Amino acid sequence: MADPIPFPTEAARAELSNLRRAISLEKRGEPPYDGGMEARIAKLETALEFVQRDIGELRTDVRAIRTTDFRILFGAIITVALGLAGLMGKGFHWF
Repeated sequence: MADPIPFPTEAARAELSNLRRAISLEKRGEPPYDGGMEARIAKLETALEFVQRDIGELRTDVRAIRTTDFRILFGAIITVALGLAGLMGKGFHWF
């Protein structure tokens, strides 16, 4: 009769050894489970604050660019309209 629990392969033994090692490191507080999680989270929070500040500045810059572009475009439209009106007036001998 076959053994109901197969004998673990070499890969399974290695994985089991890695799991046991990780558990023992976690209990002892050695890297990567050194308990420095708070410091790392604080760094991430600081970085996130800088990213949020930069995004706010970008939004302000984009609004300023849109306003400037609108003014330039509006000026160009008015100039073209007046130029065409002048050409029409000259062509129809209005002046």
